[in-house]
Amino acid sequence: MDLLAELWGEVFEPLKDVAEFAKLRVDDDLDTIVWPNGADLSPEWSRQQVKAAREGVRAAEQFKASGTEWLTLLLWSQVNLCSGTPTRA
Repeated sequence: MDLLAELWGEVFEPLKDVAEFAKLRVDDDLDTIVWPNGADLSPEWSRQQVKAAREGVRAAEQFKASGTEWLTLLLWSQVNLCSGTPTRA
């Protein structure tokens, strides 16, 4: 999960420094990660980001798996459109 775009503002800006970021720990009571400077990530937001990342990976894997077939069909359709031959449905 890329957090760089989220590290803005007074409490998060220092975490752009890798050494500061590395000071994170898991807070079991808050069910999230926290830093010594008081920064933390909302557990709900974190879960949402992980879910979105997983869905993005799944979509990319599905596209990669079917990409060649899809691209072949697209090219075949375009060639047939240019030649005036009806395209396959």
